[in-house]
Amino acid sequence: DAHTLDWTEFKEMPANITAFRFIDPASDVIKNIRKIWRVDATNIKTGTALLYDALNVFITAFRDMAAKEDPIIKPLDCDDYEFSEHGQRIGELVRKPPKTSKKILPGPLSGPIFFDDSGQRTNIDLQIIERSKTEVGFRVSGTWNSKKPNVIRYAVTSEEREKELQKEIQQKNFRVVSKIGAPYLMHRSPPPGKSLYGNDRWEGYALDLMQEICHILNCSYTFEEVPDGKYGNYDPDKKEWNGLIGHLLNRKADLAVCDLTITYERRRAVDFTMPFMTLGISVLYAKAVKEPPELLAFAHPLTLNIWLYMATSYLVISMIIFLVARLNPNDWENPHPCDPNPEELENIWTIRNCCWLTLGSIMAQGCDLLPKGVSTRMATAAWWFFSLIMTTSYTANMAAFLTMSRMGLTIEKAEDLATQTKIKYECITTYFFIGGSTSSFFQDTNFSTYHQMWVQMESADPTVFESSNADGVKRVLNSKRKYAFLMESSSIEYETERNCDLIQVGGMIDSKGYGIAMTANFQYRKAFNEAILKMQEMGILSRLKTKWWTEMNGGGVCKEEEHADDNAAAELGLDHVGGVFVVLAVGVVIALTFATCEFIWMVKKVAIRET
Repeated sequence: DAHTLDWTEFKEMPANITAFRFIDPASDVIKNIRKIWRVDATNIKTGTALLYDALNVFITAFRDMAAKEDPIIKPLDCDDYEFSEHGQRIGELVRKPPKTSKKILPGPLSGPIFFDDSGQRTNIDLQIIERSKTEVGFRVSGTWNSKKPNVIRYAVTSEEREKELQKEIQQKNFRVVSKIGAPYLMHRSPPPGKSLYGNDRWEGYALDLMQEICHILNCSYTFEEVPDGKYGNYDPDKKEWNGLIGHLLNRKADLAVCDLTITYERRRAVDFTMPFMTLGISVLYAKAVKEPPELLAFAHPLTLNIWLYMATSYLVISMIIFLVARLNPNDWENPHPCDPNPEELENIWTIRNCCWLTLGSIMAQGCDLLPKGVSTRMATAAWWFFSLIMTTSYTANMAAFLTMSRMGLTIEKAEDLATQTKIKYECITTYFFIGGSTSSFFQDTNFSTYHQMWVQMESADPTVFESSNADGVKRVLNSKRKYAFLMESSSIEYETERNCDLIQVGGMIDSKGYGIAMTANFQYRKAFNEAILKMQEMGILSRLKTKWWTEMNGGGVCKEEEHADDNAAAELGLDHVGGVFVVLAVGVVIALTFATCEFIWMVKKVAIRET
């Protein structure tokens, strides 16, 4: 009886109302009855029509029976369960009326009337009607017949529905709920002396995304902030959802737009559009802190004590060689080879020459003077062996020192975290009633490595879990590379674009997407999917991400530094070897000073001798 009700008050209601009916108020039969009964079609109810048709069938069957025989009507006592002797005959005429039989009364009102052998009505036609969103009242959208119960004959084509849907969207103002979090939705600072209202109160990727979608669909939207600030998790005790999902289920919003991950549990509660952003879980870690190179960095492979011991050994062995050369007769030579019996012998191993021999050995350069005595050679060989070991040790340690100074990360992928215990790691957890897809992935995974990581995170004492991404990022920065944070790659990319002390380690360990959440069976879902696909093909999604990740709010500051680090890893700069140049300069200055002093001393001696 939906056609008998007044639907004027429901014209602005967005809900879809669908019903079935026997009576077609627009049929010629109903129009004829309206004239006979002098009533409006809205006053003809289904029960009235069925009773009218039943009476019409009965009196017609009785007339057909009376045309062939003269019925004798006897009074019956209902208490004694008496049956009319004409009942069976009337029933046969109802089920199978003569082909020439015509109904006494106009009709039927409820459609063609046929019965099977058991007296059940067959070939029933029902009209499927739905409330028209453009006009007051209902319209026929299809028909159903009992002969083909699995078939519905639609009266409205899919093309017509698409056009109607587009027209409805253009008149629609969508209520959009979101969650505060950079860069998806942020509070906008009002100009001095002014206040902001409506959508002007916020800015961010989510707001621009809805603006581009509504630009394509020619619709409008109104943003609001979710009261509890949560994404949406199911509470098994209360048997209800919180956050954005709960807001949708309570019909307080039409759409939820933010960094809301499409998960199995959420998909069972609400619908999602196709992903507008694809991402995965990765590791946020702190960059290695590169200390500025020291001036005497070349001396770092050996400690100060070793350098002092080497200098002392150099002086001591030089004096020992000088003393041994003086005592060994083989190091005393004839200064005049032509005189076989010289009065004096000469020893070339002065303190100066001994120091030159030991210095050339430790510098791996050798010397033009070599000892001749056995004892002198033994002392020199011992020094050469010492010099060999110290020189090779210095060279090896210098190479290791330069390699270690260039080493960056101590982990290369997320799986490396599971095989060590020095670096703590964690993610956002549902223990803080915020939850998210990251903790759900590790908690529910069947992959042994990731399950082991979850067990380690749970068993850590003190706890390593954080309640938000911001807290996790802060802890990574303050932990001196003793802590890593597992979070979604899009958030890692946003942080590393603004903080050059952070870096993403490895690739993504899973694949997921952000989608626009909406109530189940949302009738505009296809239109939103088409709009997102169109934005993807036009490059709008990429442009929006570039805007809010690398251009707005201090993004893109780490690119130049990243290229500088790559070049620095390929070669040494002056800061690394500056101390060597200083030593060279000091040696040259000392040599020039001694040369000047020697020259002045020689000039003085010549002047004294000539006078």
